[in-house]
Amino acid sequence: MVSSRRSKRSGNFIDVKVACSRFGSKRESNTTFNPRSCPKTGCKARMHMKRRQDEKWIIHSFVEEHDHEICPDDFYYAIRGRNKQPDAVACEKKGLQLVLDEKDVELMLNFFMCMKDENPDSFYAMDFDNEKCVRSVFWVDARGRHNYSHFGDVVFFDTFFVRNKYKISYIPIIGVNHHFQYMLLGCALIGESTTSAFVWLMRSWLKAMGGKAPKVVLTDQDRVLNGAVSDVFSNSRHCFCLWHVLSKFPENSDCIVDQNENFMKKFNKCIYRSWTHEQFEERWCRMVDKFELKEHEWVLSLYNDREMWAPIYMRHVFLAGISTIERSESVASFFDKFIHKAATFSEFIGQLIKSFSLELYEMEAKADFEIQNKQPLLRSASAFEKQMSMIFTDTVFKKFQAEILGMVSYRRKVKMRTQFSFELMILKNAKIPCSLEQKKI
Repeated sequence: MVSSRRSKRSGNFIDVKVACSRFGSKRESNTTFNPRSCPKTGCKARMHMKRRQDEKWIIHSFVEEHDHEICPDDFYYAIRGRNKQPDAVACEKKGLQLVLDEKDVELMLNFFMCMKDENPDSFYAMDFDNEKCVRSVFWVDARGRHNYSHFGDVVFFDTFFVRNKYKISYIPIIGVNHHFQYMLLGCALIGESTTSAFVWLMRSWLKAMGGKAPKVVLTDQDRVLNGAVSDVFSNSRHCFCLWHVLSKFPENSDCIVDQNENFMKKFNKCIYRSWTHEQFEERWCRMVDKFELKEHEWVLSLYNDREMWAPIYMRHVFLAGISTIERSESVASFFDKFIHKAATFSEFIGQLIKSFSLELYEMEAKADFEIQNKQPLLRSASAFEKQMSMIFTDTVFKKFQAEILGMVSYRRKVKMRTQFSFELMILKNAKIPCSLEQKKI
């Protein structure tokens, strides 16, 4: 976007100018469409749109000539099909066009412009196909960008709503803050689940975050996502969310479970009770042989990807707790309060973005207030526990405290066993009077 203007009376946008992606110099911008490798050439091609008094938008002026070879990514925005019959336009709809009509696109642009108006550090991007139709959008507010600068270790691209075929193909990008609470690090809508669509999304998100890649990228187990993460985050550790892996179990293993009632017992033992890589490999091979699963495609894919999801291979990887079953379930349930499967775009914007973001901010503010006005209760004589109580937030300290108590309890048990063994050894080696030996017997 080159510029925009609001009505002084209503506050609504009444004037918008958009330009070729090669407009201007090479200086970076917080707002971009199709953030790809198109060099800036100072191109003058642009479109000027105005809102009339009847609230309809018109094209006021249009400069078609470019000073460079045309590529599909060169225009930020174009209005198509204005003079076509509705039926003809509908036959051509695909991707996001199936859920976003002209009013939705206008609502979305207004939302982006208001977001930028409130804080210029907000970021949004739009992707178009060769016919200049919107196929993907991404945005993140200034707070999300700021939060990522402090808590950028683990990022979760959650495709739950796409995988479960919600009307709005929403992808939240999630992190965890110092209160062990979810943070919204970005939002996206995609029109198609392809590698190229996810590559565009991840590159847009990475650009919004100043090019700083996370240490760990969490996604669902999916070939398309594998390719995108490998392309964009080549130096990050890519892991699958354990809950997403196991949630696919019913649809891929019904026949196995029905025919073999002990399968789940063996499967869970292999996953959760293997303490070494060798033990996992051995148990997995025995399980595959026993239940004749060597040719089972899904089971084979799990084994090939084992280093990306199996707990024994993840024990040295910091996942901020997102990959656990309880946390992953709560992500979906938390969003379910604000979005339903058939939600329209206007409902999505009104309920999810505003209400959801507000609730997240209120939760964080409440937790910040509590740590300033509440001292954690110490439960041991450990100097380490006391030291950490002054460093960690309350939620994180409680998790740390549970480990301290477990360690203290373990030491007590070891001490008691050692003392018992020592006393037993003394009794065995001592010359005990016959009368005492008889009493002991």
